[in-house]
Amino acid sequence: MASKRAAYLLEINANVVVELQVIEKNITAIAADLGYTKAADDGTLPAGKTVVGNSREDALELGCLPIRIAYRKGTKTQSALLLCTPTKADTVFKSLVGKTYDGKRIVKVRPVRRRRYTIA
Repeated sequence: MASKRAAYLLEINANVVVELQVIEKNITAIAADLGYTKAADDGTLPAGKTVVGNSREDALELGCLPIRIAYRKGTKTQSALLLCTPTKADTVFKSLVGKTYDGKRIVKVRPVRRRRYTIA
């Protein structure tokens, strides 16, 4: 069974957004905490906004923060990688704990662990 995807806008700054297709049932409860707003069905943008990308790579290049959430599924803990907008990066780690992702309670939020830094 395929999950239904919906368009969401990630606000990078006051007038720049990135459009992403996300699984709607997973993200609806925490969309506001991550800085996501549901795109209009007819494709119109909010006043003064410009779409500058439509992929995860575009969002990462423009400053979105990857975070890993851990949630309980039965007796096991599973995790998911999500993107957080720069405007919500300071509050996301506290605000997501206790909320639901895919109907399961989030127990931990942390930055991604694997990072590679190259000094040129």
